Amino acid sequence: MVNLAFTDLPHVLLGLMFVCLLLLYRWQWRDYTILPGAYGQVEGRDCEALPRLSIIVPYVQHQMGDIEDFLASLYTYDYPDYEVILTKCDTEGIDKERLAHLCKRFLHLRSTGIPKDSPYANPYWLGLTLGVRAAYGEWVVVMPPGAFAASTDWLQHMMSLALREHLQVVQAYVNFADEHTRRSRRAVYERLRQQLMRQRASHRGRSVGSETTGVLMRKDFFMSHCQSLRNMRSPFGGLDYMLDGQPESGKLHVLLSPETTLLQPLPSRRVMKTYRHTIRKASQKKSLRFQLYRLRSHGARLLLWCHLLLAIAYTTFSVHDFARTHCYTLSALMLDSVFLLLFVTALLVPTLRMRRCVKRLGERRFGLYPYFFDLLHV
Repeated sequence: MVNLAFTDLPHVLLGLMFVCLLLLYRWQWRDYTILPGAYGQVEGRDCEALPRLSIIVPYVQHQMGDIEDFLASLYTYDYPDYEVILTKCDTEGIDKERLAHLCKRFLHLRSTGIPKDSPYANPYWLGLTLGVRAAYGEWVVVMPPGAFAASTDWLQHMMSLALREHLQVVQAYVNFADEHTRRSRRAVYERLRQQLMRQRASHRGRSVGSETTGVLMRKDFFMSHCQSLRNMRSPFGGLDYMLDGQPESGKLHVLLSPETTLLQPLPSRRVMKTYRHTIRKASQKKSLRFQLYRLRSHGARLLLWCHLLLAIAYTTFSVHDFARTHCYTLSALMLDSVFLLLFVTALLVPTLRMRRCVKRLGERRFGLYPYFFDLLHV
């Protein structure tokens, strides 16, 4: 049996702080990096050799007023052969005059949609399935209205990687436009961290879902898996559910690159609150693999709190010991130096690793925000 004296307490506290740092790196901080092959390392390819592509635009009736500018942006892409398919995903009546105007203005634009008053459990998923089924290309990319590409050749990068690595699904980097406010900083950071987790999982041959936009996939892959969500009643996350825990997860890749970046306008506070609530609710129905990653994230937050409480306990002990002895020995100086190193490491490791990520992606720096966000937000 090991007997610990009161004077051994600082060594125990420092040892526990070190263990917390190791587990934090293993469970969370290791994700804060863009892995080799996940950015900008896409080999050039002859444009004529790229296959035909269909861009699927699922929309609901209230988005028709703002959809014309979005469609105009789709026709600026630098890709040799693609079409655009508008697919209506609600049961309201179709604005035929508006639709005819769009089809007349934009070449290679086709439309489809679900029948009025359809009894289908999930109209959005039915509309998306009908749009993919109507595609002429062997590859499809899902692009709901509101996402604008930072580069016109992003589809070439995505398709080149998919063909070179024999992938079934490639997910682009999608985030909110940064308005340089505290609200946008939180929204951008949360979404970036989620995609870094998906990148790590896909690099290990696992699948834990995807975004709902900027997803490039083979048409036959979608059609072979879409029936699994036929009766899904959740209005959010159809693609996220479909790509969560797939046995063919080694065929999925998350491409984090400034050349394949898609930006969406930052929603209002009320919409953003609903968005977060919907994500949390949808996460409860996902696969066991995703739940393990989610549990790992909660465990990392608990470890961060343990590390902070251990630091407070060590500081309290040091102050008490100095007040009792009124002397500062060389051994105390060495212990305090180790403590300072362990505490500063907890601040700097997530900060510096995240800084390298945002530098490659063209996002603004977060500073010490990752540490305090992970500590305070649930």
